[in-house]
Amino acid sequence: MLKQIMNCPFQGDLGNIYLEGKVLELIARQLHKLGSMHHEACTDFYPKDLERAREAYHILLKRIERPPSLQDLSLMVGMNRNKLNHCFKQLYGGTVFNVLRQARLSKALSLLHETDSSLSEIALSVGYSDQANFCNAFRRHFGQTPNLVRRKGLAGISVH
Repeated sequence: MLKQIMNCPFQGDLGNIYLEGKVLELIARQLHKLGSMHHEACTDFYPKDLERAREAYHILLKRIERPPSLQDLSLMVGMNRNKLNHCFKQLYGGTVFNVLRQARLSKALSLLHETDSSLSEIALSVGYSDQANFCNAFRRHFGQTPNLVRRKGLAGISVH
């Protein structure tokens, strides 16, 4: 898919629409991968546990700007913190914190291409109060700074 992005056959507004579609496809593929990564291994939990973990996941996505703490999230879904983290690892391939970070950075990548918002606005909209922390997390995850990604489009991004 990165080859398709790097070799965008369109320019101008049509190119932007094409890249936006590819960003959305990339996000959808990553979320699908996270959701099905360990689906077979979920036999350790009761169905109600999995339902609660999925509810917690949706809460995180809805409140991505200001997500609840792990303790508060656990209380909201009626599940022990350790069990919630373990269930997240089984369902989504990472801890609650790791899954939240992945969702934040994926949304930030999308916003970089879909909007003209400043980096500080994007950082705030995905839950980073400090732009420097956001830029560092983005660079660690994607291998490039948000400014460089915005200037170059998606070329060269390695998706983890």
